[in-house]
Amino acid sequence: MKETEITVEVFEPKQTLINKLINLGFINTKNFSMNDKYYSIIPKNRLAERCFESIIRNSFLLRKIHIENSNEDDVQLLIYKDKIFDEQGNVIAEEKVQTHIDSVDKHATIFEKSGFSPYATINSYNQIFKNGNIEFAIQDVDGLGLFIEFEEYEEIANLTPEEKIHILKETICGLGLTLGNDFNCKKLEMVLQKNDSEQSK
Repeated sequence: MKETEITVEVFEPKQTLINKLINLGFINTKNFSMNDKYYSIIPKNRLAERCFESIIRNSFLLRKIHIENSNEDDVQLLIYKDKIFDEQGNVIAEEKVQTHIDSVDKHATIFEKSGFSPYATINSYNQIFKNGNIEFAIQDVDGLGLFIEFEEYEEIANLTPEEKIHILKETICGLGLTLGNDFNCKKLEMVLQKNDSEQSK
């Protein structure tokens, strides 16, 4: 099932953000680190020729999740993200097709020997905050900074993607946080642009 979410940059120190959320009645329910390694059928040296929509449609990722204060093994997943874009190139919905795997490292070896190109890695530290039916993640992403990722919830599940985005944006903006203006941040695209910029120096 395709779902809608927004992702926006946060422009204030993380502890300031957390203090604001706690004062608003939010509770930190879970913390976890996440490693995402992206692969593509497109050769790495040809990625710069493609738009982001084309890149993501021809990509999958291996994800490892380590949950803090848990005796459970790390969660390891193979994921394909089926994103729907509007005419402006914004992602308005996404369906994750995923399966649990026993070893990210073994699958990485198989894919790389089969000719798939690993082209980006995103490491993040995630903290889930909840207040009533409102739940979102603070993501501290290596090399990029701080983000809030807010997914649709049950009460708005039957609305159109555009209506969902409007409600999610209004809810986040109503919290009085110091946010960016782009609520459709694509962290993978930002990493690729950053890598391209560093390589051109």
